[in-house]
Amino acid sequence: MKTKYTMNWRILLLMLLWLLPGRLHAIPPLGGGNPWMDYWSFGDVTNWVTDLGYSPISYTNLNSSNLGDGLALVVDSTNAAFLTYNVTEADGTNNLTVDVGSISFWFFPSWSGSNSGGIGPGQWGRLIETGTYTTNASYGVFSLYTDPQGTNIYFLTQTNNGNGGVYLSAPIAWTNNVWHQVTLT
Repeated sequence: MKTKYTMNWRILLLMLLWLLPGRLHAIPPLGGGNPWMDYWSFGDVTNWVTDLGYSPISYTNLNSSNLGDGLALVVDSTNAAFLTYNVTEADGTNNLTVDVGSISFWFFPSWSGSNSGGIGPGQWGRLIETGTYTTNASYGVFSLYTDPQGTNIYFLTQTNNGNGGVYLSAPIAWTNNVWHQVTLT
């Protein structure tokens, strides 16, 4: 099954997990102040508002579950499922910068990698993505994703002027129903 993504840099695609069924859980920052741009503890399972009060642009086929230390976003559907936010809000607040910072979350797949007794997600699975991949890097993309077998994780970026590439690839051995922390700096 081939999937077409039509997005622009103003939209953050948090999860496109009809390709990668699982659950996502984020924790709020520790200590005083707010060093994070925004964070998602998924406490509002009706409107999916961020912890700083920003509403998503769109969402569909989402659910929640009380897993671990709080609620988790559940995206486990044979139909398209996603949760999208603005990269920059109308008031100027940034939810994502792609040139500096870290992304950290917990992931609970409903599949095991082929190297862990399963078959993987079966398709390229985006954990977080903004932009659109093109073969000539004519648009721009920022993506953290797994391969169809669930045995590797990749970090890919492209600018809109022809530059880009896979800057990170690492083997993973994920099993279903086990939390895995993912952090990209």
